Amino acid sequence: MATNDFVYFCIGSGFNADSQATYLAALAALGYPSTGFNTGTAFANQLNKVWRQGTAGSAVMGEFVKQFGLDFLDAGSLSTLLANFNTAVKQAAGQTAQVVTFSATPVFDCSKGLKFEITLTGNVTSSTLTNVPNGASLTFMIKQDGTGGRTFVPPGSLPIDTIDPTANAASIQSFEVSSTGVIRYATPMMVNPA
Repeated sequence: MATNDFVYFCIGSGFNADSQATYLAALAALGYPSTGFNTGTAFANQLNKVWRQGTAGSAVMGEFVKQFGLDFLDAGSLSTLLANFNTAVKQAAGQTAQVVTFSATPVFDCSKGLKFEITLTGNVTSSTLTNVPNGASLTFMIKQDGTGGRTFVPPGSLPIDTIDPTANAASIQSFEVSSTGVIRYATPMMVNPA
């Protein structure tokens, strides 16, 4: 399971932070936030509010990336954070496929992307499609491993054609989801041979 190290600060019950109205009024009276805190005493409730607002964005970004099975770690690597964020955005936009780990009963979760890729290393006896948004376009790439001959039982609502049993072949098919959530047959099965 993916991990998000970025936490939303000061959100527990009884948190010690100004309300938004109090915070803005206090800062306006002091000439903030354009100049930041100046000399003098900074109160915990005001600092907690600043830290809370500052951590909200990073925590939300981390949770977004985590939904796509990627880590968002506070490990000092900006390039890794950026790469994982970019991958998550591309999956959410349907530009890259979500690689689904093989199991005999895989789950294809549309909240993690609308393109799916799975390599069959055994037979799929049943599968599940979840969180299907109305009006979406779905694409499935079902690949045989080097042995081939694997079978795939699609989710009940997915009118998928029979996949190619040839070793290393990739069977690809796309579907359209109606505005009422009905999955429609969209394209004939395409097969990329080994």
